[in-house]
Amino acid sequence: MNKLSGNQLSLSAKWWLSLISALVLIWTGHQGWLAAVDRLAVAAKAPLQSQIYLWQAQLTRPWREWRQWQSERQELLFLRQQLQTWSSQQARLAELEQQNQFLRQQQGVILPAAQPPVLARVMSQDQSGWWINTGQQDGIYLRQAALAGQHLAGRVDKLQAYQAHVRRLDQSDWQLQVLLVKPDMPESTGSGVLTVHDQNLLVEQVSSSYLLAGGELVLTQGESDLSPNLSIGVVEKVLQTDDSAVYQVGRVWWPVEPESVRFLLLVYP
Repeated sequence: MNKLSGNQLSLSAKWWLSLISALVLIWTGHQGWLAAVDRLAVAAKAPLQSQIYLWQAQLTRPWREWRQWQSERQELLFLRQQLQTWSSQQARLAELEQQNQFLRQQQGVILPAAQPPVLARVMSQDQSGWWINTGQQDGIYLRQAALAGQHLAGRVDKLQAYQAHVRRLDQSDWQLQVLLVKPDMPESTGSGVLTVHDQNLLVEQVSSSYLLAGGELVLTQGESDLSPNLSIGVVEKVLQTDDSAVYQVGRVWWPVEPESVRFLLLVYP
């Protein structure tokens, strides 16, 4: 076998280097061409994508407007229901006050007071009641009754020199002797005990001669430190009774709204 000369090897190496260089140039140009094509595709796609988004927005606009209308309509219905509820509560309070005044006239009862009642401003409130700006120096005493409007709101449970705390009726553990009166028959009265269970006011131990039916006015009977005939509320529902009326329980609607109380009237027996 003849050996290749040095000149032949040099020519062969140069040929291979030229071929490889040519292939690299072709590949590099191919990649650049592909990148250019990609850029052109992206540039052409952008306006089309924007147009698609615009069409989608136009197509879904009626649906979005309908949803907004539905939301506004539901909110309006809710506000209307709230207004009706507040109106009925206001009418019920006015009716209750008229019935209470009529009952007092029939029984010849006027709020007794050894001294004038004290009007106190609510400074703050907590979960159990209100802090007021009157105290022992103003003649306030423990367990004194406090009215919100015309209704018993609570009693003083903490006393300081110039301020006091009134515990809400629905947060107390007091048991009050109460009088039950039918608004359409003021001469028909019964007695019971007002208790609190889970912030619900209940009238229990109703006298067996009195049939609890619902709608009765609930008034205080009067104790050593509590005036009689203070309005508490109305029996809104009979929870338990039997034919013999031996054991009767009724739930009492208490018209006081604790969050809206701004002033309390402290009365004396």
